[in-house]
Amino acid sequence: MIDDILAEIHADIAGADWQGLTDDGLFSGKLGLVYFYHILYKSSGDAFYKDKIEEILSHLMDKIGQNTSTVLLRSSLMSGLTGFGYILKLLVDDGLIDEDFIAELDSINDLALDECLLLIKNKNFDFFNGPIGILFYFVAIGHRENVTVIVDSLYEAYISDGRTFYNNAGYLEGIHFGYAHGLPAIIKTLDGVKGSRKSDEMIGHLLEEFERLIAGEPVLLENYRYYLPRSIHRDDTQQYDLNWRPVLAWSNSDLNYSTLICSIDKRRIGEESLSLAIELAKGTVDRRAEPQTRVWDYRFNYGSAGVAQLYLTIYKQTGDKDIYDAYRWWIEESIRLYRKPGSVKEHKLNFIDNLPGLYLVLLESKNPAIAGWDKILLL
Repeated sequence: MIDDILAEIHADIAGADWQGLTDDGLFSGKLGLVYFYHILYKSSGDAFYKDKIEEILSHLMDKIGQNTSTVLLRSSLMSGLTGFGYILKLLVDDGLIDEDFIAELDSINDLALDECLLLIKNKNFDFFNGPIGILFYFVAIGHRENVTVIVDSLYEAYISDGRTFYNNAGYLEGIHFGYAHGLPAIIKTLDGVKGSRKSDEMIGHLLEEFERLIAGEPVLLENYRYYLPRSIHRDDTQQYDLNWRPVLAWSNSDLNYSTLICSIDKRRIGEESLSLAIELAKGTVDRRAEPQTRVWDYRFNYGSAGVAQLYLTIYKQTGDKDIYDAYRWWIEESIRLYRKPGSVKEHKLNFIDNLPGLYLVLLESKNPAIAGWDKILLL
């Protein structure tokens, strides 16, 4: 089955279907394919994958040179300039492109920093298309000066609004509890910032808030306990309303807390926090029907592949049999859903919302040597 998925990806690539991706970005566009083939090339050394990296990157460089690429429209990690910069740095570090490409980062970094600070000023704390993804990029490339400036700006916003990171950015309004838009992404990204008192203070307080919410009055949905709300919103009287939804997904679910605790610096957590994370994760393993999970396809972002990878992240740190059984169930469910025709509407080559993300999840289940590919997705 896994070979069938790769064959389908290759068929679309051979037919130049990748040029039909209207987004050039990292998570859902052409840069996502470059990242996908980079992972495959590193694990296999197959020259075919290197050729595809060069072909797609050359196409993107031409579009950027002609000022027609979508990555020029914003600085975000998901679809903009920092996603492009991340790929350039990755390929240079691995010797796949010439070091001269690093010069491209200077202009990217200046634009990205300015946009990042403006987004924070406007109370946008998004990972996908906001300042948290941009900070992730600067941490990844080792730009300490810009990291410090951004952390200072985040800390100022954090203090001024009651230490909540409340989003005022359109559809993101509220406090979110998923990797795509919420607090787990903030904590995980700040965890990569070393030696910062402000970063440490923000992480410590946010983790305490998670534990406070989890310890609250149990909430039952679809006859199962859910531990964290999807989001929190202020009403007209500035009181906080908790928005609960029966979801199990990489983008937003209880498992985000468990994977977060299992993947950040161990010096930040104690035995009680780890025990809570395991307890919470084990409390989700029987949630498998669609009404309990809102999973009806195989995507990484919202679907079964992302759920499987969440369980794998927890299993790697705990060795818990129940967690492993849940991981294997979701791997098989991903295969079943792949066989279900028409379940995903996004372009087949969309990294996070179609076949590439699914394939890497299934490949790691067969070949643990590719472990770490999901770091751009905060696992």
